[in-house]
Amino acid sequence: MSETTGKLKDSTLHHPYDRYLEVYGIKLLVMPEVSKGFPEAISLVYESIFTPSEFTDSLLRTKLLENIESYEIGQRVGWRGGSYYESIGEPLKWEQYEGSLEMVDFIWEMDASITYESNSGKDNQIAGMLEHQLHTLNSLGFKYTFPNKWDYSDPSSQINLALQEAYEKQIYNTDGMYNGVPEEIKVGIVAQEFAFWFIVTAWDYMEEYFPDKEGEWSLNTSSELQEQLPLAYKLYQETVLPVLSKPEKALLDSLVFVGDDSNLDSVSEGSSDDQLDTADFISFKVSSADESITASGLKVKLT
Repeated sequence: MSETTGKLKDSTLHHPYDRYLEVYGIKLLVMPEVSKGFPEAISLVYESIFTPSEFTDSLLRTKLLENIESYEIGQRVGWRGGSYYESIGEPLKWEQYEGSLEMVDFIWEMDASITYESNSGKDNQIAGMLEHQLHTLNSLGFKYTFPNKWDYSDPSSQINLALQEAYEKQIYNTDGMYNGVPEEIKVGIVAQEFAFWFIVTAWDYMEEYFPDKEGEWSLNTSSELQEQLPLAYKLYQETVLPVLSKPEKALLDSLVFVGDDSNLDSVSEGSSDDQLDTADFISFKVSSADESITASGLKVKLT
């Protein structure tokens, strides 16, 4: 079981990704356009999330890390969003990957020359990192570590009972979202997003990094979560708190996103809307063997 972070390495083994970096068993696969420093920043946040705290259950944490390694869980890292790859005529370039890693979605590096003129731009980058790191941990790591409590496909699992409570209280609202997405795939997506929302709320990071929730989520603090969504808070206490730590605010604030000049020069000209496109491209697959839910080539806008 790996509890160390490696260095960013060049590789021809994971085409179309040309580099990779391992952190606590998670292999970050990096697209050619991504700057050298960005995957290293991602790894620092993962390190903070996996740093033991006073609430850590060492046995459960070890089990999670062993599952991450044995089930070959990865994280895709791309440049600027789907619109960039569309602009170069390769909208589904990443689907060329034929390796064995199990991955959910992307962490997109935004264009620092456009995005980080204000603190809000940096906060948006941090928000995107946290969201998709949690997607990876919740949808993949927890699936194997807490197979009953975190079974997205079982209506009676704790994650789905907590989700239903949030729906009934109109705290989590997905009306009008994911239109046209097959129901068996939508089940996994809405649970994945719900898990992300209640964890960052429990971490009290809503106001800092997620102020604009666009009506999807209505809680702001951990105390509100505890009072209004007791099932979600209980699930957080029993499964999240013992294995994951709230990433240090000082670390997040210290991160610098500057991009790599050689990579930035290769980016084609486009509108600022294109450059800030953070749409997720989910690549899921339904497997009876491991009950994972996947949607090949499906483009879904996640907020």
